[in-house]
Amino acid sequence: MKRGIAIPVVLMMLWMLPLLQATTPGDEPDAASPPAAEPPAVEEQPAPAAEAEAIAAFQKIVTEAKAKALPSLVFIKPVQERLEGGEARRQQVFGSGVIIDGEGHVVTNNHVAEKAKHIRCVLYDKSEMDATVVGLDQETDLAVIKLDLSEYKGKLPVATLGTSSALSEGDFVMALGAPLGFSRSVSLGVVSNLERYFDMAPYTLWIQTDAAINPGNSGGPLVNLKGEVIGINSLGVPSGENLGFAIPVDLVRDIARELIGRAAKTGKEGKITRSWTGIKFQELKDFSKSETIAAEEGVLVGSIFPNSPASKTDLRAGDIIQEVNGKKINCTYRHELPATQRFFASLPLGEEAKLAVLRGKEKIEVTIVPEVRGKREGDEMECKDWGMTVKEISRLTGIMSRFKENGVFVLGLKYDGNAGKSGLEHGDIIVKLGGKEINSLDEFEAEYNELIKLEKGKRKVLVEVNRVGYAQYVVLDFNKEPEEDEE
Repeated sequence: MKRGIAIPVVLMMLWMLPLLQATTPGDEPDAASPPAAEPPAVEEQPAPAAEAEAIAAFQKIVTEAKAKALPSLVFIKPVQERLEGGEARRQQVFGSGVIIDGEGHVVTNNHVAEKAKHIRCVLYDKSEMDATVVGLDQETDLAVIKLDLSEYKGKLPVATLGTSSALSEGDFVMALGAPLGFSRSVSLGVVSNLERYFDMAPYTLWIQTDAAINPGNSGGPLVNLKGEVIGINSLGVPSGENLGFAIPVDLVRDIARELIGRAAKTGKEGKITRSWTGIKFQELKDFSKSETIAAEEGVLVGSIFPNSPASKTDLRAGDIIQEVNGKKINCTYRHELPATQRFFASLPLGEEAKLAVLRGKEKIEVTIVPEVRGKREGDEMECKDWGMTVKEISRLTGIMSRFKENGVFVLGLKYDGNAGKSGLEHGDIIVKLGGKEINSLDEFEAEYNELIKLEKGKRKVLVEVNRVGYAQYVVLDFNKEPEEDEE
C-alpha cells in the first residue's frame, strides 16, 4: 500500500475526533438549569500539523518494522535446468527467501529452488555465497535451502516468525523481496482476505494482500508492523491490480521443520510423506454455484481416483464422510477444505481407518487403508541421442495414469531430432523398448544407456507405445549423431 492510502485513514481519524468528544444522549443540559460557564479558549492545533504528526508516527512504525525484518531477506539466484522442446535448457532466475535460524536455513518457494543446478545467494550486507537444497514440497510451494557459511565472517540476521492465526483482515503488512531482479524492495498493503483456497494447492489457505508481489518477490517474507514474518510470498497476479497471495507462516513453520528434520535423518533431500486415499473432496455448501447438500456436518465425496485405496472400498461419489476413527469431520464451506485434506493426509500409512458415512438417509461404516501419496510430478530425463525428453508417470499425472499406472511418457521432441523423425509423438507412453517392458524411469534410463552404446549403423530399436489408449509400434532410428541436428 502506498503512503497516499494511509493519509485518508489519518484524516478520517482526525475528522471523527470531535464527534467522539461531542455530548451523548442523556447529557443534554436541563432547560431550567443555568447555562454552563464558557470553557477557557484553547488554541486548536492546526489540522495540517496534526496530520503530519500522525503520518510521522505511522511512518516510524513502518520504518522500525522494516529495519527489523529486512536484514533477514535473502536475494536468491538459482540456475534452473528445464526440459523444453525435447532438450535440457538452463536459465538464470531470481527469487527471494528469509533466514529462519542461525545455521543458515532459508525458506523460499518450491518453484524458486526446484530444478536448480546451482544456487547463489546475496545477503543484506552484500555478502555472496552458495546454497544447497535441503528439502522441497511442491504441494505447498515451499522449500528450504542452506547457506554455505564456511567463509562468512558476519553475524547472520535471523527473522522472527510470528503467528498467522492472529491476523485479521485490514491489518497492515509489508511484502519484502527482490522483484524483477532488483536487490531489495518493500511494498506496503493490508490483509485483504485470510480464507482464499485454490485447487492447485490442496493443503493451503492463502493470505490475500494488496501489497505488491512481483516476479522475484517469490519466497520473500510477508511481515506485520512488528517486523514478524507472518507469511511467505508466493503468488502475484499480473493482470489483477493489487492482488497477491502468501502462504501462512503457521504452515510454513511446520513444513520447514519437517523438511529439515527429514534431511538430517536420511542424509538426503527432505520430502514430505503424505497419506493418500484417492478421494476428491468437496464442501457441502457451494454458494458460488447455488449448490448445497442437506447435511449438518461432514465432507462430500466428489469423485474417486481409479486404482486408489478408496476405489477398493464401498465408498461412492455423493457419500458424506462424517467421522474418521471417531473424529468428527466438518467441511461445510470451501475454506475448510485445506484443513480437511491435511487431516486425511496425516492418517497413518498402511493402517485401517474407519469412516462413518452418510449415504442418503442411511449410515454405513467403510474401512480404508491409506497409501503413500507419492510425487505430484514425476521426474524428468533428457535423451540427447534420441532428441527427446521423457517424464515419469505418477498417479497424480492426470490422463496419463488412466492409460498406465507407472512408466514414462514422451514429454518433448526436439525439432528434426531422431525420435520425432522416427514417428514418436508428444504424450506417447513408452510401454516397451526392444521388447523389454518399461515400468519406471529407472528402468527406462538403464535400457536407454545400453542402447546408445550400439555401434553406428545398428542404432535402431522397436518402441511400443500407448498413444491415447491405442497400441502403436515405432522403429526409432538414432544413427544420426545429436550434433548433426543443428545446421
